[in-house]
Amino acid sequence: MFRNKSHIYLTILLFFMLSFSVAYGQAEYRVDGISDGTSISVVDGDRIYDSGGDDENYDSNEDYTVTFCVSTDSFIILNLEAVDIDYYTTLEIYEGENTEGTKLSNIGSSTSGPITLQSLASCITIYMKGSSWAGDAGFEIEVATVAKSDLIVQDGETHNDVCNAVFYDSGGPVADYGHSESSSTTFCAEDGEYVVIDFNLLDISSGDNLMIYDGTNTSGTLIATLTNLSQNNGSGLLPFQSSSSCLTVEFVSNSYTARDGWIANVTCTDVASPILSLDGGTHDVCNGYILDSGGLLGDYSNNESDNVTTFCAALDQHMVITLESIEISSSDTLFIYDGIDANAPLLGQLTNFSNSTTTFRYQSYTNCLSMRFSSNNYGTGNGWLGTIECVGNEPTDFINSGGTYDVCEGTFTDIGRTGYGYMKNESDRPTTFCAGSGAYAKLEFTYLDIA
Repeated sequence: MFRNKSHIYLTILLFFMLSFSVAYGQAEYRVDGISDGTSISVVDGDRIYDSGGDDENYDSNEDYTVTFCVSTDSFIILNLEAVDIDYYTTLEIYEGENTEGTKLSNIGSSTSGPITLQSLASCITIYMKGSSWAGDAGFEIEVATVAKSDLIVQDGETHNDVCNAVFYDSGGPVADYGHSESSSTTFCAEDGEYVVIDFNLLDISSGDNLMIYDGTNTSGTLIATLTNLSQNNGSGLLPFQSSSSCLTVEFVSNSYTARDGWIANVTCTDVASPILSLDGGTHDVCNGYILDSGGLLGDYSNNESDNVTTFCAALDQHMVITLESIEISSSDTLFIYDGIDANAPLLGQLTNFSNSTTTFRYQSYTNCLSMRFSSNNYGTGNGWLGTIECVGNEPTDFINSGGTYDVCEGTFTDIGRTGYGYMKNESDRPTTFCAGSGAYAKLEFTYLDIA
């Protein structure tokens, strides 16, 4: 388990590299020149070697414990760039000021670099005990740091003005979360901005729940409940964004299986991206997501009503809705209309999709698109994931929708798009294309397959 989490940490570490004030070529330390049990203050860019330095093997019969600490407002990171020790040598690295802390690594003869070890403390302790045999090349370590405000674990606290952080479960970068945990951690953006939490790893047991709330505490709107996820890399999830300035993360675990937990980036944005559903309302939006009633991970329900939900751009713009990850039962249908209600031209009619990887893009000719979903009393699916955007250019992709369009170029397809086929029992929908004054409209078919 640790291997998977640590591997992802190597990628997340790059998230902070621009904020590391690494000054290469600073102090170098050879452990044989440090008194056993000594604590040494180090900074970014300092280098640590075994007794052989950077060009010789370490000595036989080595036996020392040395602690390296950075400033108290930072966590220390050890980048083991090279590791080569013999079978009979013990090399252990602990979090904290002595060997009673959490063991971050037990390095053996089969271990090779590079390895990154992240401490959730300002100090790391190295214990090395050699044998009577001549030593191997040993190790070469570079010190780095990350501000404590930029690496946050599930701690039950409120963190204000957090716009550049990595968020972990209580186990941090290397350990599992604990049994019987129950805590809520809140992140708030700077004034006038929204906070965003984007997960890169989710490994949560089926009996444990990670809940995201829109607000300063668990009384806010529940955005998602995440559970029973095994080494998920964030696929199928959205970046969770607050509607005001704060998000709250609640985690509850049982007394049974514990897992790796999670890794997430916490950032801020000044652009609202709400998560919407087909609620029967009208939404003036230019960013955001549209989900079925099952949300991110659940299925939509049986017998859903025909709520027509409308999404509108400004009057001088056009609405674009892109649908992906579509799973809709053969007896259920999602409709997309070019206008403010179900009487507008029909642009799309999606049904009988099973884990489709196809993306459908619908652009309004006016400034609004409407959606309607109808499900029966048996069989459901995972639904869909839709994204919203507004554009200034007029559409060039037209569908047999029953509308009238003043255009001089574009493509024209049946409602099923090429490759999916038109629907059974389609009603008459005459679609009209008009050229400008003094011009003629021309329609040239490049594909025809009609029963």
